[in-house]
Parts: sequence; C-alpha cells; structure tokens
Amino acid sequence: MLDASDLTKLTAVQYAVLVTADGLVHSWSQDLEREKAERIAAAVSGLHSLGSGMAREIGSKSGLRQIAIEFSDGFLFIREVANNAYLAVVTTLDDLDAEAVTTRMHGLSARMGSHLASAARNGIEGGTAKAIDGGSRT
Repeated sequence: MLDASDLTKLTAVQYAVLVTADGLVHSWSQDLEREKAERIAAAVSGLHSLGSGMAREIGSKSGLRQIAIEFSDGFLFIREVANNAYLAVVTTLDDLDAEAVTTRMHGLSARMGSHLASAARNGIEGGTAKAIDGGSRT
C-alpha cells in the first residue's frame, strides 16, 4: 500500500489521486469517494496528455514535469511519479504552501517511482484500488 500521509497532512491538501496513464484510478486518499476519484483520474490522464503534447510542440528537451491549474478556490497539481503513473493533488487556497505540496509530491515520486510504474495496457484489467493515505478500498 502506498502511504502519502505526509502529503495529505498538509492543511491545504483536500485529497490526492494516483492515476495510470490510461485514466484508471490506482489509489486515492481516504476522504475521497471512488466515483469522484475515477472522474479526476480520467481528467488527469487527458490533461497530462495535452501537456506532454505541448511540451513536444514547443521543443522541450526534458518533457513535461508538472501541471498546475489554479481555480478560484484552490489548485490542481499533477506530476508524473513513475512510468505511466501520475499523482494529482487538489488543494484549497487556505494556508496553501505550494512549494511544500510540490516538494512532497516530488519526494513521493522519488521514494516510490519504481513501485508505482505500470506497464502500458493492451486491454482493461480489473483490480482493487487502494487508499494512498493509510485507508483501504475493496
């Protein structure tokens, strides 16, 4: 089980979702409903694909590292944490320390990268998703 409690303990962090490149939920924070995690996962996959395409279009040598989208009351941060795996974190603006959020996302990526990597899918396979902050899902 993935433990992202150091990230979800930050005051401004509402929830986090670990997503596969094809838009499936790998795991999510305990306070988030599965259906919402699934909608976020699909959107994150699409946003990352668009961002990667733009990085190639403008000639980025290192590719896409992170996406940050600001809403009227918070942010969505997306970071590739392993091959075909992305971490999405939704925050409020209240007590937001964006540097702390992104630093912890990067740290989680460094610690868990090889564990989180998923092979590209040829077909859809079922599975059990897991909470990323210490809870469990069935």
